Amino acid sequence: MKGLTLTHGQVLGYEHFEGSGGAILVNIDADLTVVDSIVASNSARLGGGIDNNAGSVTLSNSTLIGNSASVDGGGLRNVSGMITLDNSTLTGNASMGYNGWGGGICNVYGAITMAAWIRANAADEWVRFKTETITSLAWEIMMAVRAVKTSIRINLHTVPWRTDDFGGAITRIAGQDRAALGGLADSLSPMCYSFMLHRAPKWISSVVADAAEVGNCPVLPSIQVAEHYRSDSSFDVKEFEACVRAALDPPSAGVVFWKWDHIAADPARADAIRKVIREVHRPSVPDSG
Repeated sequence: MKGLTLTHGQVLGYEHFEGSGGAILVNIDADLTVVDSIVASNSARLGGGIDNNAGSVTLSNSTLIGNSASVDGGGLRNVSGMITLDNSTLTGNASMGYNGWGGGICNVYGAITMAAWIRANAADEWVRFKTETITSLAWEIMMAVRAVKTSIRINLHTVPWRTDDFGGAITRIAGQDRAALGGLADSLSPMCYSFMLHRAPKWISSVVADAAEVGNCPVLPSIQVAEHYRSDSSFDVKEFEACVRAALDPPSAGVVFWKWDHIAADPARADAIRKVIREVHRPSVPDSG
């Protein structure tokens, strides 16, 4: 299908008849390719513009606009099928059902290949959208909190990835712009749960150093106190003490313990914390020579 405009189609449906696909209904094992076309102002109970029922639909250089569904899938509904979107636009579509699922697309047990197109054609824009969304939300929350108490100090948790880990995933995947977040918060707290992540204690120090350099703000790593999510090994007091020591290596501004009730329940770990703190804060003795 190429160079067509499908408009003002209407499939109402009644009783047990679904009323699917205001402009196009693609059924089981059928293939449809829509190129240089417009699907506009159509309506149905399910799939106001297009309803794909276990078939395959490709939209290329096409637009779905102003379509509506009285239940699900204003622009397009996909049930157990495959949808490929290539340089196409879905805008102004609406789903008006009780749940209102999928104003643009309602996907039920199907596959949509938009992610591959985004990675190939708009990767930088997508990363920027994610980081700006997270940073702006953090800013809004902080402004709301400080409107209640201006003196409150705000610490933001981040994933414990360094700048180059997993191909820059802290920004590319997690959407965390530590330079921007560090400029907003009083401190950043990478969640350095080394035992859980099968990392040596010294790894904590490297995460702190990277976060401090990028965020340009105080960093308080969060470390685990007790065993979690692992049964193949034990997290003994000696390893915990090494984690505390690594967490307080410069340029660390302190440490956050996850969680305090585990310290209260284990005097040996509380003693390990006291030992490291005494060592870190022990005054230096001048050289008498």
